[in-house]
Amino acid sequence: MAFRLASLLFAFCCVLPATVLAQGYCNTPMFAPGESHMVVDDGNNLRQWGGANYASAPILGVLNTGDEVRVLSVADSWAEVVTRDGVHGFMSARYIMPTENFLAPGGPADRLGMVNTCQQRSHYINADLDGDGRPERLQLTCEPSLYCSNQHLDVFSSDGRLLFQGPRYGNSPLIFCACEFGIYEPNVIADLDGDRMAELLVMQPKSDVSPGLFDMHRWNGNGFTPLWQNMGFIAEPGDPDYLRMVPNAPVYPLPFRFAVDISMTPGGEVQVSILDSQWNQGLAIVRFDGRGFRVTRWVIPMGQGQ
Repeated sequence: MAFRLASLLFAFCCVLPATVLAQGYCNTPMFAPGESHMVVDDGNNLRQWGGANYASAPILGVLNTGDEVRVLSVADSWAEVVTRDGVHGFMSARYIMPTENFLAPGGPADRLGMVNTCQQRSHYINADLDGDGRPERLQLTCEPSLYCSNQHLDVFSSDGRLLFQGPRYGNSPLIFCACEFGIYEPNVIADLDGDRMAELLVMQPKSDVSPGLFDMHRWNGNGFTPLWQNMGFIAEPGDPDYLRMVPNAPVYPLPFRFAVDISMTPGGEVQVSILDSQWNQGLAIVRFDGRGFRVTRWVIPMGQGQ
């Protein structure tokens, strides 16, 4: 991945992680296909049970275009639904439709400009996940969604057997995406700690050059086990070539360096884009020791980055 840094200004005295959706970070349907429906118009009252006259029942809230609900039943033009945040109520069945129809080309979301389309349907990453010398194939399949294009992860063996099928709905950190607020895709897939099982390192979405926050998962043979989340990598003046793990990348005393981006080189090395509190930039090859990244070689020394 090419060395890149946005030329955005921010105050180092108050560096905060960028705002993201609750983990998972993508705008993925919460409910299973067949149950998931979308509201197709604004101003729909969600009401309590109303007996013979729902229109006079107390109002629990208002649902608008693009709000997702799980449909439990439909009777007499009223739908019994549950919202994404768990509120149970009743609304007019006239103003909901299956999510797949709402998001379809030419559907309501498409006409309203609410859908992020896919650049390509599928792309592939080859990586040796279990240290046997035979690379597995990771397939990321794109599905359009509201303000995001989501990518679902499947893993196949070298002989084509399906080893892992990732989640398709719900708030999972193993659903990836490109959204209007940022990108959430695998940065590094490699055996970082030498245990012969590959780690999956992912940077949380952000839209500025604040310290990156990362999550890590480890391949377990038939899926990925979460190891940690919300970790930044910070270097202090006493050891400026060691980026240690720091939870939530908090406000940090000046001066300091931090990881903006982590990626793989074409040769399989891990490289980190680094910025410091004096706006010096650099790019380094690093080694992970379980607690942080040690610089082993500077590709672009600090202060010489563009």
